[in-house]
Amino acid sequence: MYELKTLLGTEAETNSEPEGIHEEAFCLRHKGEVLRQGGMTSSWRLITPRIAKEMLELNTKNRAIDKGTTKKYAADMREGRWITSGDTIRFSTKGVLLDGQHRLESIIESNIPSRFIVTTGVPHEAFSIIGEVRKWTTPQVLVRDGESNAKALATTAGWFVAIKNRSLNGNRGFSAIEIQEIIKDNPSLKKWAAFAAERKPFRVLFSAPVCGVAAVFAEKYGDERIELFMRQLSNGEGLSKGDPALTLREFAMKHSIKNSSFFAVLHSMQAFRAFANGEKLNAIDTTDTLDAQKRAAASGGKIKFSYKYPPI
Repeated sequence: MYELKTLLGTEAETNSEPEGIHEEAFCLRHKGEVLRQGGMTSSWRLITPRIAKEMLELNTKNRAIDKGTTKKYAADMREGRWITSGDTIRFSTKGVLLDGQHRLESIIESNIPSRFIVTTGVPHEAFSIIGEVRKWTTPQVLVRDGESNAKALATTAGWFVAIKNRSLNGNRGFSAIEIQEIIKDNPSLKKWAAFAAERKPFRVLFSAPVCGVAAVFAEKYGDERIELFMRQLSNGEGLSKGDPALTLREFAMKHSIKNSSFFAVLHSMQAFRAFANGEKLNAIDTTDTLDAQKRAAASGGKIKFSYKYPPI
């Protein structure tokens, strides 16, 4: 087990020029900026993967690591999206890591050194209140950036990429920075998100992931054709048996696909493709979705649920 003093070194050491990677990891990058208050000391440190691993050995009384959060942070670090925000890595008076485990894990996973403020001497009792500050959600970040229909836009953007990558993580698999970049690179997503947000009949039956499906199909078949299908889904007017929009509407009413994002995506893709190709669709095929899930549940764990993406 590493001692905190061994990891951080003395103030003189942190203000000296580094001679090797270990020293560079903990050298004070802004000389003289050691802050002290109430027994606590804070300074900027460049943390390498090796030092992050050593710090995590002091992580003895923390909550479980959220692998999804770690992967998001690591992806941002690898892709150069990570922003130094002033958030601290905090250690208690007992030398226990209080805050920063996900960031340290992400440095290890990404293998990218990152600069953080390291604060030591935090009262051990502060453990009970650390983390109570609410993190900004992706929709809140988009609102701050001036975007409209932020919740639908974030979901549409996430599913747009998830579908193209044949993944079912949706917007849960992306950080706020990634969602911002997706929207920047694909401005037409705003139109599809607005469709969901501004049409109550559509929102009653369908969820924003279906707008992600629309954006994907519009890339291949054109906006005009997909907009017509979305209007049919919304109002249900002038439809007859076999029309893909009517089949999907009736299926949504029966199975409440709005409550299941990945089923909404898989089932709606069948209808979008049939419409785009001028084909009839008399029923939604659930062989690889609902039926497969039921078989997996009935097997008592012997069968794992898997899915197949319909073609675009």
